[in-house]
Amino acid sequence: MELDDQRVAHRFAALTPEGRRGFLAKLRKAGLSFAELPIVPADRSGKLPISYAQRGLWLTWKLDPHSPAYNMAGMLRFRGGLNVGALLTAVQNLVERHETLRTVFRVDSDDEPHLVILPPDVVKTEVEDLSQLPEQNRTQGLQRLQQDFDRAPFRLDAEPPLRARLWKLGEEEHVLGIVLHHIAGDGVSVRILIDELLVLYQSECGRNVEKLESLPIQFADYVVWQRNWFEAGEKDRQLTYWHARLGSEHSPLELPFDRPRGAIQSSKEGRHEFCLPDALSRGLRALAREHGVSLFMVMLALFKLLLCRFSSQSNVCVGAPIANRQRPETRGMVAYLTNVLVLRTRVELSGTFADLLGAVRETVLEAHAHPDLPFDLLVDTLQPERQVGVHPLFQVKCTQQDDIPTVWRLPGLEIEADGLSVGDAHFDLSLDFVDGSARIEAVFVYSKDLFDEATITRFVRAFSALAGYVVMSPGAPLSCADVGEPFAHLEGESRSFIHTDVLNMWNDSVRRFPDRSAVRCDDRAYSYAELDTHADQLAAELMAHGVGSEARVGIHSERSCEFALGVLAALKAGAAYVPLDPQLPPQRLAYQTDDSGVQVLLSTQTPGWQVSVPLIELAFGTAPSRKTLPPIEPHPAQAAYVIYTSGSTGQPKGVVISRGALANYV
Repeated sequence: MELDDQRVAHRFAALTPEGRRGFLAKLRKAGLSFAELPIVPADRSGKLPISYAQRGLWLTWKLDPHSPAYNMAGMLRFRGGLNVGALLTAVQNLVERHETLRTVFRVDSDDEPHLVILPPDVVKTEVEDLSQLPEQNRTQGLQRLQQDFDRAPFRLDAEPPLRARLWKLGEEEHVLGIVLHHIAGDGVSVRILIDELLVLYQSECGRNVEKLESLPIQFADYVVWQRNWFEAGEKDRQLTYWHARLGSEHSPLELPFDRPRGAIQSSKEGRHEFCLPDALSRGLRALAREHGVSLFMVMLALFKLLLCRFSSQSNVCVGAPIANRQRPETRGMVAYLTNVLVLRTRVELSGTFADLLGAVRETVLEAHAHPDLPFDLLVDTLQPERQVGVHPLFQVKCTQQDDIPTVWRLPGLEIEADGLSVGDAHFDLSLDFVDGSARIEAVFVYSKDLFDEATITRFVRAFSALAGYVVMSPGAPLSCADVGEPFAHLEGESRSFIHTDVLNMWNDSVRRFPDRSAVRCDDRAYSYAELDTHADQLAAELMAHGVGSEARVGIHSERSCEFALGVLAALKAGAAYVPLDPQLPPQRLAYQTDDSGVQVLLSTQTPGWQVSVPLIELAFGTAPSRKTLPPIEPHPAQAAYVIYTSGSTGQPKGVVISRGALANYV
């Protein structure tokens, strides 16, 4: 059957456009799908066209060839005994394996760009030795060289869209900088590049690793296949759906900008990272399960609700990138395959969040049934009114990202990946999130031309408030949702809280239920009074080490009774706690300890890294005598805890949660 499929696919590729239309009609009449046929290598005797998606990026590059806006930059830091020769050969083998990494875009007399595939040796990895510089100069020099390397524009008509450079910092520390132009790759491609580079490196080192399977096709073959398929009628079928779904009105989303569009044109981006607390994250996941939707649909519905409240516009369009790798032949391919779906939903504030979830679910499922039409083709067909500084069809984006590893360990070698952003914003506002092991970790990426940081902070507060509202009241009217203290033109219900600090709530529970079980772990349990007494003793010990208001106390413990003890003790001492999961790599825990400024470390086990601050065993021990602590008066804006992001988009970032926010949530 496979041989027959190959023969049919080759026959289809050899037909004229009109012949292909007739061929597809016969397939449909027979109840067969063209999607079931394999993609076969294209005829390389003539010019190879660029893809529809590449054409949009190519036109953008032609308008501003000196812009680094579409440079995808990152680095791999190698610690240990690196075989430099093996690494350079592995990079070369990677370039040989993927034609996209050595492809340029040429234009002949017909003014139409086409692909020209160069030999593998066109990509040279330069090696630069910085090890002789003083350590401080070495770090600063690397940072400067790396920034220049990342932001250097590509000459897409003359040089390959990949650059690599290796910096030697010491005998056992090297940094490999990699820059890939978006026209040759996407987010999935980056993961493929790293995974395959490490396999090829190990193979060059003579290690017994499973060899990479040969690629069934190259990207140029896919492009020819896609054009043949679209010209045979698939383009018209999908355009019919999108035209009906999006209509003819495409008004831009008018958010409360700090500056009007076009006032500044720097394209600089800002980033505001935040986490949704454990309980709220669990509530959103439970909401998804209860309504038979994905977490992405829940977050998208929340985002649309936020945008509706801030813009007073009920028809909200959000762009959603998809990998667009439905075909098995494309799953291991380094190429620009990502497509963007325009998700348009009407938000009815008189309805409930359950109603909105149903509408968003329908929008997403229908869009994913028509995912192949390239966004640039859609824009060309719908022809929305073009305005300077306004992205067509949608101005905001929502993406769920994979929580991928950033550290790999090979024999005698540790590799850490660090993704870098060149800091150029392509949209007014983007919500990117990761469903972490405990919390939902998110970031608002915004245009600094339009927004100030203070405005985005209000977005975060409002988003969190809306999330809490829909978890507690999914059947309540959306018009009653409190968006906190956002903007003057937004109406919001005013709320007051009895307690301004979580310790007040705890003390009240201790007074009312001293003998009731407060915490339980396996076969151990502690009452409110017992836990409070132990926490007072530990808090006194922390204070004896100088811990006070705004100090950071690290808690190196798994979820257990001891962890609860550490949290209470830190809060009683007036400090903010920093949770340190023992399952994380010691290097990352060391970074979080240093970055957050931990003053004292509480630990249930011996840390796997060099600790330079006082270390206190975190344990209950024998029953302590009651300690009288000096009174503290924490301010609601004072830090309660510092939580770190996964670092999937770079170095982990600490997010400070205030005591007032914690009290309001609890």
